[in-house]
Order: sequence, then structure tokens, then C-alpha cells
Amino acid sequence: MDSDEQFEVTDVAIVEVISEPAEDSGDEELPEEIPPVITHTEGLAALDVALRYVEQQEEATPTDTMLLRKWCDIAAKKRVGLSILKQRTLHNFFKM
Repeated sequence: MDSDEQFEVTDVAIVEVISEPAEDSGDEELPEEIPPVITHTEGLAALDVALRYVEQQEEATPTDTMLLRKWCDIAAKKRVGLSILKQRTLHNFFKM
């Protein structure tokens, strides 16, 4: 025990440790990459494939297929509402 050194922690030492800016250790976590946004068209295609898959399974219940059909309908409505598939006027057809 005689060989152990004891350090006296003073108020001044505590203030110095707190007031000094923290050194950058480089161990900070980098932000995760944000996955690309799936478009309504891509979502509709994926849901359609999932619906066909579930319909082929013996374990599938009517609730399972109804839920997927509901999400297919939602994706289809959003795709039409936000896409360029909007109705054109007659004026657009007669431009020269």
C-alpha cells in the first residue's frame, strides 16, 4: 500500500477538467445512410407481387389478402394523385 500513489483532487483541478473542451476521440458514430424513398409506383408493384404470393399460400386467410388489397388500393390512389397521369385538356391535343 505504501507504493500506491494517491492523487489529491482539488476544486481547481475539477474546474479545469470541466472547462476544457473535450478532445475529439474520433469514435463518434457516423449518421446512418438514409435509404432512398420508395415511389408509389414501386410500392404498388411490390404490394402486387406480395398479394399474388400470399394468395398462393394455403395458410393465407381472407384477412391477409384483404389487408394487402387495401394497401394496393392506397398505393394506386397515391400514384395517380401525384403522378403525371393527370387528365389533359382538349387544348393539349390540338397544339401544332
